[in-house]
Amino acid sequence: MSGNRSLSGDHATVTVHVNVDAGTAFDVFTREIDLWWKHGPAYRMAGQQPGLLCFEQCVNGRLFEQYNAESGLRAREIGRVLVWDPPSRLVFSWRGG
Repeated sequence: MSGNRSLSGDHATVTVHVNVDAGTAFDVFTREIDLWWKHGPAYRMAGQQPGLLCFEQCVNGRLFEQYNAESGLRAREIGRVLVWDPPSRLVFSWRGG
């Protein structure tokens, strides 16, 4: 693709082909991420706590996990949306940990 710029640091590009239109694929990936993303301490920032993983659907929006803690409802940021161009392009940072 022309116009791509290189980001500093480690990065990955993933392409998956699915048998649905681009809009449906984008919606399932972004709006239903909690339904298909694995649960458990190896895959979630909240560890053993059941949480809800979601995107804020805009540039500079968060990818975060929301969960209940003893101190109340908490949200742990996992990444930031760098490009939000539905249904053709999504770029986000990842702070896995």
